[in-house]
Order: sequence, then structure tokens, then C-alpha cells
Amino acid sequence: MSGGSYDYLYSKDVSDLVNSRSTLDDMASRLQGLGYANDAAKETLSILHSIEHFQTRMENRLSRLSGVWKA
Repeated sequence: MSGGSYDYLYSKDVSDLVNSRSTLDDMASRLQGLGYANDAAKETLSILHSIEHFQTRMENRLSRLSGVWKA
């Protein structure tokens, strides 16, 4: 595995990772295939799930606040 194969995932900061969910999923699958299911793949999936949870929470909050922010 080279860094470029996964869009240089290793060098992204947190804000960039939010937009790299597909790449994170691909990386987790690859790590599982390489036998890293109990450590690196699990951690990668945990990051992916955290991003998805965060996005859902933010979308809910934004929908509640958009009218107030517009006013």
C-alpha cells in the first residue's frame, strides 16, 4: 500500500477526513484484507463512524438553527 493509493489519507487533517469517507472505507476494507482487522482496520472504521455520527448531529442542529441564522 502506498500513500497515493488512498489519496494520501495519512497526511490529511481532521477537516479533510470529513470529506474522505469513501477513502476511509476503502482503507478499512484493505486493512481487513491484510489481516489488520483487530487494530488498524477497527480504528479506521471507528473514525469513519465518528465522522458519520458528527455529520448527522450537525445536520440536525443546522436544520433547527437555519431559520434563526437567516433572521
